[in-house]
Formats: sequence, structure tokens, C-alpha cells
Amino acid sequence: MSDKQDGLKVTRFSRRDFMKLVGAGGLFLGLGALGISNLKNIGEASATLGAAPPSNNTNTTTTRNGMGIRGSMIAHIVRFTLKPNAPKDQVDLAFESLRRQGREINAVQLFVVGRDFGGEFDYGAMYVVKDIEGYREYMMSPIHRRSDELGLPITDKFVSMDITDDADPAIGEKIAEIHRTRFENDPELAALVQNLTSYEGSGTSN
Repeated sequence: MSDKQDGLKVTRFSRRDFMKLVGAGGLFLGLGALGISNLKNIGEASATLGAAPPSNNTNTTTTRNGMGIRGSMIAHIVRFTLKPNAPKDQVDLAFESLRRQGREINAVQLFVVGRDFGGEFDYGAMYVVKDIEGYREYMMSPIHRRSDELGLPITDKFVSMDITDDADPAIGEKIAEIHRTRFENDPELAALVQNLTSYEGSGTSN
């Protein structure tokens, strides 16, 4: 709504519009603190922050480190589709377990669980850790293992990947070794992965 006062154009905002502006500004500041400054559209960020099924947790903050992340990091990303007959109650439990990984595994600095756009997968999750030790802590966590137990039986296709700016030339092999160790020491987990229609990721063959 606009008025003119003394030759000046004055724009008036409703309370609802004002709160939208405040929320958008806070999101920009938060992304900047995390070093995320090159998104084409802020909608891309807000869309990925929406999880499906929705969380009952009213605290929507997904960063544990209030000062943001500095230095090298590893982003562990999973993308997946669910089986058409997956029971809703089991789906809800699996997604809540994925969120719990981000909330309760100390190594996780930033996480998002939600819908996946731009490919063949329906859902995805990302967990950012600071280094290979944090990666190992995340991968070996009983909370992570619980997510596998709940989610893999209702999953159809699954891909796991990692993005890092760690300069260590052996970082890829170190990541793969952590996965191989998990599968070798946990035959039941390896069987869950082998029962998927398709799987791609470190430490195992398709």
C-alpha cells in the first residue's frame, strides 16, 4: 500500500508483510554466517529446508554452530526414493530418525532433511561435519545405524555421496574405508543395502 506525503511516496506494510521481510532478512544473515552466499534464489534454500513428512519439532534451526562453519568441511549427502507400499507410520519414524541424526550427533554442524528436486529421487538429506574424524563419528553413531534399520527396508533407490574441500589427497580413500568398515563389521546392515533396488556410494559396489 502506498501513500504520498509532502511529495514523497510512502509505502505502508501490513504486519504480515513486515514479518515476511524480517524472516527473509534473518534467513539471508544466517546463510551468510554459514558461508552460503551464492544461491541463485533464496527460494531454493527455503524449499530444501522443508522436510517431508513434516517435523513436529517447532525449533526449525538446523545449525548447531552459532558462529557458522569455518575452514574445510565434508558434506555427506543421501538421496532416495521410497517403496510405493511403504507404511506411513514407518515413513514418519524413518524421517524423524534422520532429523535426530542432525540434532543429536555432536559431529554434525549443519543438516537438512527434506524433499529432493531436480532428479530421479524424491527425498534427501545432508549432514555437514568439520573433518574426517567428525565423519567417522557421524557414520558410526548408533543413531545413524537406527536410521538405516528404520529407513532402508522401505527404501527403493538410494545414492550416497560426499563433497569436501579438504586438501588431503587421500580423503576419498579415507571416506571409503569408513564405509567398508561399517559394512564388514555389520552383516545385517550390508544385507539391508544389498536388498535395495539400486545403491551407489563409497565402500560398496552397486
